[in-house]
Amino acid sequence: MTEKVYSTKLFVIEPADVTLGSRKFYCQTIWYKPKILTDTENLLPADVICEVKLTDCTDYWGAKVTNSQLMENTTLNISKDFNNKRLGVIQGLLNGQRQVDNRPCRLSVNSQNELVFTVEGRENSSNYDEQLVAVVDIWKLQLHSVRDQSLQNMWRELLSNAIEQINSAEKLNTETAKMLKGKRKFSTKEIDRMNVTKSILDKNLIIKFSVVLNSKKQKIRKLKRLLERQE
Repeated sequence: MTEKVYSTKLFVIEPADVTLGSRKFYCQTIWYKPKILTDTENLLPADVICEVKLTDCTDYWGAKVTNSQLMENTTLNISKDFNNKRLGVIQGLLNGQRQVDNRPCRLSVNSQNELVFTVEGRENSSNYDEQLVAVVDIWKLQLHSVRDQSLQNMWRELLSNAIEQINSAEKLNTETAKMLKGKRKFSTKEIDRMNVTKSILDKNLIIKFSVVLNSKKQKIRKLKRLLERQE
């Protein structure tokens, strides 16, 4: 029976090890359950929550995440509250988020073909926060290399369009940032030009006012002299 797909996410992640160089990895998450936190309480250990695919456009890896796996590789002695927060972070990272509950998080891949789920802790906090006072790897997911050529071809076809969309979006964001920066510079130049123009207009207005005032003074003096003569 084919699992119902609730949503699919595709995003870029970074390598965790320097040995992987500057390779760009694309991660795709296919969700079969909409919410980790509520679903894990009602599922069997072997039930699949989502499927993760990873590629650097040369090699392909994948893994299915089961309910029982979510509690594997957990070395922390955690409370229920902490585990709920942890599951929320895992779901957020598998959706491409880089911040969950105002806390910086990171999803990366290491040289052992593992997805590493990392969260930054905060000092001087309570409960969940007290248990994370530094950068902590809260979970790792082992990926398996995909060797089947037909499956690789299918993944390549499915991911190529999505990867192209990601690259286009990144390019658009870069161009938008450049445009906004250029607009700010343009606006500054325009403001400077307007200030110079205003200064010139102000000077011209003062000169014209002085001319008019002097002219009126001359007329007043002439009128006064005429009145004095008539007396």
